[in-house]
Amino acid sequence: MKNKNIALSFVAVLSALTLSVQAENNPNLQQAAAAYERGDYAETKRLLETEALKNNAEAQNNLGVLYAGGHGVAQDYGLARQWYEKAAAKGFAEAQYNLGVIYEKGHGVTQNYELARQWHEKAAAQGHIKAASNLGALYANGLGGVQNDKLARQWWEKAAAAGNVEAQYNLGVMYAKGQGVAVNHNLAKQWYEKAAAQGHMGAQYNLGLMYADGLGVAVNGGLAKQWYEKAAVRGSADAQFGLGLLYRYGNGVKQNDQLAQQWLEKAAVQGHSDAQNMLGILYQEGGDGVGQDHKLALQWYEKSALQENAEAQFNLAALYHLGLGVKQNDELARQWLEKSAVQGNINAQQNLGGFYYFGAQGVSKDYALAWKWWEKAAMQGNAQAQFDLGTLYYNGHGVKQSNELARKWLKKAAEQGHEDAKRALQQLKAQGH
Repeated sequence: MKNKNIALSFVAVLSALTLSVQAENNPNLQQAAAAYERGDYAETKRLLETEALKNNAEAQNNLGVLYAGGHGVAQDYGLARQWYEKAAAKGFAEAQYNLGVIYEKGHGVTQNYELARQWHEKAAAQGHIKAASNLGALYANGLGGVQNDKLARQWWEKAAAAGNVEAQYNLGVMYAKGQGVAVNHNLAKQWYEKAAAQGHMGAQYNLGLMYADGLGVAVNGGLAKQWYEKAAVRGSADAQFGLGLLYRYGNGVKQNDQLAQQWLEKAAVQGHSDAQNMLGILYQEGGDGVGQDHKLALQWYEKSALQENAEAQFNLAALYHLGLGVKQNDELARQWLEKSAVQGNINAQQNLGGFYYFGAQGVSKDYALAWKWWEKAAMQGNAQAQFDLGTLYYNGHGVKQSNELARKWLKKAAEQGHEDAKRALQQLKAQGH
């Protein structure tokens, strides 16, 4: 079983506001910075106010930082914005960036991505790296009224070249996804490596995934394990799940169900729905050093299913149908099958068709619904559903009898090696159909 696709979300970096120190020849600003570092915020505020009232842009920006962070003063984003605006109007890049952050996050103002973009543009035009990175994310996501992958890439390249880790990561995502550029796993890998070297967990996970699934590189379970571990030990649920899969199936590592259980559980308790489902599978099947436990399987399937995980919903339905770890209940099985089926799960669609065709405790026969779900699964290539649909047409159950349609669907199933379909086709031929 392969891991999920590379994480494709672009991240707008809303960094914590920091006190800037650019006026080397201003004693008050230097003393204010020193006071800030030692936590003497009252002295910091006094010194900054002295300079801010002299229209010093840096002091005005730094006063904004104090109010935004609530350092020695009551947190007040309104006052923070006022001081930022005074400094930004003088062209102070850090204040322009900070205003962009305020509007991007909606701190003390109505969230306004257009104003955020405008302020980030002003700061980025002066070479502000974090503003350039945020600007790239706004353009990539179409926040602020303009979606432009080319501009996103340009701003990220500027920030990434200056070492901004989020821009490096986002460029990797852009090349992996092919958003605004041709898919290029080699370039994705290069940018991920730069971000990963700075400790970016998402980049470390994505590198692990590339090696696990052979995305632009030769499959290498050992390297996948190395990259997953770097992110997993720092709490990345995706990486913990990836490690769990490696150990569960022995992909590039020695198969170890106990280690699989440990890593899957770390991810599962963080709410990772795929890890919850996989942990359920592990408990349902049992493994070396992991006892079979249908009740635990049920618990983890439920957690995942409630997060709309279609595979977990199907697995949960199976437990209810078979009465494993829970009282047998075909009506609940049908409900979970339907939730999974409407999300496109082929196996759920095929089984749901069977429920309606044959009927079950609490589930009435309904050939029309059987046809509906079998057709959906058959159209997706499920051989059993194709066979079932063929027999439905042959028997004329809930549909107009049609040997032609029966032959069509039986042939599709037979071409996939379905033995019953092959025999049914021979019978049709023998009958002259």
